[in-house]
Amino acid sequence: MGVDVGIREFGTELDALRRGRGWTWSTLAAKSGYSQSYLCELSRAGMGKRVKQPASIVVQDLDDALDAKGLLMRAWLDTKVDSMERRELLEDAGIITMASVLSASEKARERLAAMLGSSLDDRVAWWDEAIAGYARTYYLTTPEALLGQLLADHGRLFEDLNSPGQRLKALLRPAAYLAAITAITWATAGQPQQAIRWWQTARTAADASDDLHVRVKTRGLELLNGLYQKRPLEKLLALGADAAQLAGSRTDAASAALWAAIAQTQAVARHPEAIASLRRVAEITEKMPAASPDDRTSVFGWTPVRLLHTASYVYTELGDTVHACDAQQAALDLYGGTLAADRAKVELHRARCMIINGDMGGLSEAHSVLDRLPVARNDSVRTIAYKILASLPRREVTRPEAAALRERLGDF
Repeated sequence: MGVDVGIREFGTELDALRRGRGWTWSTLAAKSGYSQSYLCELSRAGMGKRVKQPASIVVQDLDDALDAKGLLMRAWLDTKVDSMERRELLEDAGIITMASVLSASEKARERLAAMLGSSLDDRVAWWDEAIAGYARTYYLTTPEALLGQLLADHGRLFEDLNSPGQRLKALLRPAAYLAAITAITWATAGQPQQAIRWWQTARTAADASDDLHVRVKTRGLELLNGLYQKRPLEKLLALGADAAQLAGSRTDAASAALWAAIAQTQAVARHPEAIASLRRVAEITEKMPAASPDDRTSVFGWTPVRLLHTASYVYTELGDTVHACDAQQAALDLYGGTLAADRAKVELHRARCMIINGDMGGLSEAHSVLDRLPVARNDSVRTIAYKILASLPRREVTRPEAAALRERLGDF
């Protein structure tokens, strides 16, 4: 069977862009981070050789390395023969287009603001408010819509950081938060490698800012997100231990979220300190001032329902279904009809507890939760749902409901 026409065009375009740069394959390998042998294999598609389709993140990395301005991405579009893959790529292209439009619009607004005398303090305050806005609306916005806005704002922030006279440290705080929200969004969109890179950037910016609250908060968010993305537990535990040292005895939202992530990671690892860490979350929550209305929906906020959500996760993971069910009911009462994805996770914890207790009705309950979820795709929800399948007794894995759930999660 011959090579697909689309992948042939992609291989030809890749080789042409490399030659246009005057680069060897070794140079492109160094610029992109991919091996020379793999890049040569991709280029051989242009000569009619059968080549495995590269992932979107690989194409984007090569497009960036070659400064191809989307040419390689467009060539790759024709390699997609599956309708789902084509739709996802079109969404990616829409993100890039949206980012360009938003960036151009904001530049025009900023030129006007400069004429009116916008100060450096105004820029820092503007970024702080922009980040707070992202945090408040994150759970209410689709990843596709968010990524366009985020990428446009990263371009604007880069310009601010490179403007003469700007106070770098003051801008590194919003830079760290913007990178963290971008990492979470890429993870939610099913792009874990992109997420990991953005987490590295978030940590670097946070550390350079010398703002302890930001350093703790970004690490706590990364730890929790990494758990849902199934990053190696030993690395996550080390990240948690490092962040706990930074947090010390602080009793704020950043520390509460950090210890919640530590407790959940320890529960998955069957670490003996998981319950002690959960108690630490409860102690910090009790000492914190009353939450503001914005905290309920903010990525950066901390409210009592998040403590209950953490308890549901930890006790379910440890198989303590009595305490888990108590936490689940209390959390669901507080969630009401808000935060659909987080509510769905707690409901899936409950379905898993049913399975652990020998009630296979938990499979039907899981299907019902996913039916009600208005979000088209959320990888953290899928991770929790997979745990239900992992908890099934061996004799029950062939049940039709289990097979249906397994198939459904493959496309979720």
